[in-house]
Amino acid sequence: MVGCVGRDVTGKSFAKWINSKGFNKAQYLYNYAKAVRSDSNSLILCEGQGDVMRLHEAGVDNAVGLFGCSISDEQKRLLERSGKLTLVLAFDPDKAGESGRAKVIEKCGDLFNIRELKLPDNRDVGDLSPEEIRNM
Repeated sequence: MVGCVGRDVTGKSFAKWINSKGFNKAQYLYNYAKAVRSDSNSLILCEGQGDVMRLHEAGVDNAVGLFGCSISDEQKRLLERSGKLTLVLAFDPDKAGESGRAKVIEKCGDLFNIRELKLPDNRDVGDLSPEEIRNM
């Protein structure tokens, strides 16, 4: 374990997600260790841990989360070390997600085949049911 992440459900915090003190989210990808052991030649790249958990509920074992919309140089290196050939982008269909998607394509477009997961009704991965994900 390298840190803890919690969600503010009170609305009193400026940040929606709160990281434990000293946890540098730019150095990690959520679920990386499990996802790289997947038999798939691809990684599904999501914004956060909630999206990865929802994909896991649907039986998807090759998803990782950025802990936000930005990709750091260290996260890029982790993706490179994964040995996977394809990145499937599953960012939220909002302004922050669009910006994050563009940054990943700019940083990683020459390293991977990049595909995009088309989400039904412009919803976030975390808003879909496991059954909806399995039917995509």
